[in-house]
Amino acid sequence: MPARNVLKKNKFRLIALDVPKGLKTSCLHKLSQIVFKYFELSPKNLELQFVHSRQMKELNSQFRFKNKTTDVLSFKLDTSDLIGCIVIDLDVAEVQSKRFGHSLSQEILELYLHGLLHLLGFDHETAPDFDLMARYQDFFLSQNLSKIS
Repeated sequence: MPARNVLKKNKFRLIALDVPKGLKTSCLHKLSQIVFKYFELSPKNLELQFVHSRQMKELNSQFRFKNKTTDVLSFKLDTSDLIGCIVIDLDVAEVQSKRFGHSLSQEILELYLHGLLHLLGFDHETAPDFDLMARYQDFFLSQNLSKIS
């Protein structure tokens, strides 16, 4: 049976499926709360799915018509209680963590934040949008990281 963590605090629930061994999903939960509070949003539930490159390539092909893997995908659902689903490719995350010289947990945290910002409506299709999203990512990772670890 796949690993499943469900964290429910302050009316926000993070449903994490196939969680890699050693990853503390409580850090992701806290990051979500910080982001929701910063943007003055009511917390909504969120699903997080960890997959490998084969599954991610299938998802990316099916939903974005790109026949290759990617590090993170976000699927906005925005029902009354579920904001959406974030899917992270563990194989790509591991390669990127080595390339950037940080832990797999740190890479997952960064990918999760990137996916969460997409669910909140941010994108990086244009240079100004890319800059704005990058600034928010840097802000949450640098200013609030001490609250997460």
